[in-house]
Amino acid sequence: MSGAADEPDGATPLDPDERFHHRLVSIHLFANGNGRHARITADIYITENFDHAPIDWATGHDLLHTNERRDTYIAGLRAAARGAYGPLLEFVGM
Repeated sequence: MSGAADEPDGATPLDPDERFHHRLVSIHLFANGNGRHARITADIYITENFDHAPIDWATGHDLLHTNERRDTYIAGLRAAARGAYGPLLEFVGM
């Protein structure tokens, strides 16, 4: 997968995982629940392909309701849609 010049591909398992996650969210499989589906699938991907622990997406917050953590998550997805994966990688702790 190709990325921005300042974000090398495969820097850590989180890089390809978040690119995968963003692409799943962007195809809108469900009227509601795209994020949940993509987070579960991304956790399976990173666990099985990189032997990495699942990501703590919510860190104790409810991503289904508006709060600072959810706003940061959505902002990260929007940045990724423009090709800037940095905010999404920062969100997951890379």
